[in-house]
Amino acid sequence: MLASDVVEESVKEDLRHQYLQLDPVALLVEIEHLQDQLWQEACLEMPQISKPEPVQAIDVQQHNEAISILELRQFIEASSGDGETLGRDHRTGRMYRRTKHPRVPHTWRTRKDPFEAVWPELKQRLHERPEITAKVLLKALQQRYPGQYAEGQLRTLQRRVRAWRMERAAELFER
Repeated sequence: MLASDVVEESVKEDLRHQYLQLDPVALLVEIEHLQDQLWQEACLEMPQISKPEPVQAIDVQQHNEAISILELRQFIEASSGDGETLGRDHRTGRMYRRTKHPRVPHTWRTRKDPFEAVWPELKQRLHERPEITAKVLLKALQQRYPGQYAEGQLRTLQRRVRAWRMERAAELFER
């Protein structure tokens, strides 16, 4: 528009001024806020909207908005099945589809425990020094058994140490 000869210079100046005032971060925040409001209107309240009857003096903008809301509602209901499976993510406030069946906690092992053979030794060290970290234990294992334990096994050892600490705490509270 700025390159056009048809647009008046005062309009071009207003456009330049408006461009300089734009803040992409503020625009993003405003867009997300408006999207949240849209989802709230479309999914949570789900007003019963029917196509407006044609009237001689109809406001075209209101008519188009009513049609758009109806189409959006129909799309949401069609994509979510019964219209009630959509829920708001509690951390972000965004709408996401919920599955009908909740996830089952993963309690089974998929691989052999790499620390099973040395666990009694590790438990002894944990009894002697309960504050020791899994990282220090892994470094000690790597020095004692070169090539047997990789850095990628740290998280597994951290889980084992955490479980041991939970068991130990339960034992202390039972006394």
